[in-house]
Amino acid sequence: MKKFLFSLFFILSINVFANEVKILFVIGDVKYYVDNNVFIVKTGDLIPLNAVVETGNKSVAIIGSDEFSIKLSSNTRVSVLSLLPNINVDFSNGKIWVKVNKLLSGNTFMVKTPTSNAGVRGTEFIYDIEDSDSHKLYVLEGSVYFGNKSVERLIEKGKVGILKKSGLDIRDFSTEDLVLAKSNLPSIIRFKDLKSYFEKNFLRKSLYKSIGFANRDRFFIGENRKTDFITGRTVTDEEGNVVRVSQTLRKLSDNTLQIVNITKKNNGFLNVLEYRGIYEDVIPTNIDGVMDIISGSSKERERIINIIQIDGIYTTRMKIYEDKSNPMAKVVQMGISNNLSEPSLSSVDYTKLKQVNETDPYLSANYTLGASSLVLKVYLLKEDGSIVPVYKDMELSSDFLMSMSFKFIFDDMTQIGGLITNPSGIYFHVLPDIGFMIINELVK
Repeated sequence: MKKFLFSLFFILSINVFANEVKILFVIGDVKYYVDNNVFIVKTGDLIPLNAVVETGNKSVAIIGSDEFSIKLSSNTRVSVLSLLPNINVDFSNGKIWVKVNKLLSGNTFMVKTPTSNAGVRGTEFIYDIEDSDSHKLYVLEGSVYFGNKSVERLIEKGKVGILKKSGLDIRDFSTEDLVLAKSNLPSIIRFKDLKSYFEKNFLRKSLYKSIGFANRDRFFIGENRKTDFITGRTVTDEEGNVVRVSQTLRKLSDNTLQIVNITKKNNGFLNVLEYRGIYEDVIPTNIDGVMDIISGSSKERERIINIIQIDGIYTTRMKIYEDKSNPMAKVVQMGISNNLSEPSLSSVDYTKLKQVNETDPYLSANYTLGASSLVLKVYLLKEDGSIVPVYKDMELSSDFLMSMSFKFIFDDMTQIGGLITNPSGIYFHVLPDIGFMIINELVK
């Protein structure tokens, strides 16, 4: 009887999920249509088969199932007509980036447009309808049968098929062609890869853009205040308050790199966080060299983090010190004071930053100072200040990362060393560029 009930449940589960497609990611104006009814799409929604998903101007989405994912560019219309064993997708206009997991023998995946079609098994490709007379298909992995009623040919990896009324042309695509093909499609970064993404990509590009490509190697980091790199913008917190965040990167001496992160609110709230890293090698005066230092080309001997916060009647100061000169016996100390005086340091144990419970919309780490303890929580906030739930292997688009912010809260501080501290804790916002290095220094 138990075996029968399990089998019945399994069959019912397959039937339920076989009629729905999941919305994996959304930015901007995305809708779907069923029987002339319009529905607003949000991440995590399940939509029925034959529903037409449409992205608006400057909007993108990702839809899919266990077998495939489809990234939709702006002004694109897609409808999934059927799932396994024969997956059929109707694509009427715009641009899509399709990734199909390896299908079992007998299963198929087909994309059809009013004038062309593409059939695949376990592959990745970009399908671009430039206009009614020109369809392009770029094969990134595997191979795709591409064509129409008159002609159909196999397009291999590294090739682009260009289908026009005059016929089907196949040629190699260049790096420039691929960059253009990927434009306006959501670029996804896994949460666990954010550290390397920001250090190696976004930060470097952000600095280059701010400095100017023509002068990117000038001595912008130095003892002269004019040559510091400063960035910042206004964000919104989860309570709807306007928050101003600014960040400064400086070279204090041959071996010392300083990052200052300032969080301000109109109500008088002020948080200043300073990171100082002392390295074995001389810190270069060009951005490529600085990035190499940060990424680990030079050993960091000492790390100091100072935080001063003024919030109404509460003034709080925190200091974290780490001696890394002996990798086998690292010394980590922390101290907190409820005024501007230098905190007394004592040894601290702390856990790795992670999501403790699947239902927690944040990452957390615990710090233990003798009999006292506090919790560090890190939230991801959208541009409007709403919290983005964190989950394992979550994926974020680069467009989202350009507008989001992190909020750090040292929480549960009322019992620290018997001090009368701010019940709201110590908290600050960090932007995903220079400030992301602060995250790495705090928690790695």
